Amino acid sequence: NPKQKNYTHNIQKSSNFIANLVRDLLELTKMEAGKFHLDHIPFSLEEIISDVTTQIESIHQHKNIALTITVDQILQQKIIGDPFRLKQILSNIIGNAYKFTPQGSITIHAYAKDTQYYIEIRDTGIGIKKENLSKVFEEFTQADDQIEKKFGGSGLGLTIAKKLTEAMNGMIKLESVYNEGSTFTLQFPLHISSYHSVENSEPQHIQSAPKNLLLLDDNPDLLYLIEEMMLVNNVTCYKFT
Repeated sequence: NPKQKNYTHNIQKSSNFIANLVRDLLELTKMEAGKFHLDHIPFSLEEIISDVTTQIESIHQHKNIALTITVDQILQQKIIGDPFRLKQILSNIIGNAYKFTPQGSITIHAYAKDTQYYIEIRDTGIGIKKENLSKVFEEFTQADDQIEKKFGGSGLGLTIAKKLTEAMNGMIKLESVYNEGSTFTLQFPLHISSYHSVENSEPQHIQSAPKNLLLLDDNPDLLYLIEEMMLVNNVTCYKFT
């Protein structure tokens, strides 16, 4: 009923806030201690941007926001870097773009110039006052004292994004006009992958067979939830304790 839905919504909202806060604090602590690793592997920038925007769009689907994504041709091939960390950076910045844009548009443009590639995220949101631009990358700081009350957040997302960008030998730039919108520009060294996958011309026939899955956990509550999920999805489940 509506009362239960309201309770559930508040529980979920509070749980998400705590989970995100713990994740951000752990990430920040690891970075300050120099205990995090950067990968240098081939990945698709186009896929990373698509994955991040699809996930964030689903959260803000109630908003009337037009999204435009353009990726220059040179960046449509595999590039070398850390896709997981880049995803973290983009999630924070694009997430903020959606959070602080009640309606209007968000434009993401990825392009290359000389030996660098750039990702520009432009929104038509609430913007930031000029005197507050320097604050947004500080720990536990919001651009405005009222933002935390109205929009929530811990003030760590952009701090982490900046530190990760710099760890990847990149730069982050912010331009904003109050009540008109903001533009974040990420700059990274461009390394094109020389790897090319070779598709097997012979068709591969895979015989379907029953699939067995072994799940291990030492938490009784989680085991109970897993068993319930299996039953709901008509999956035969055998429990061993």
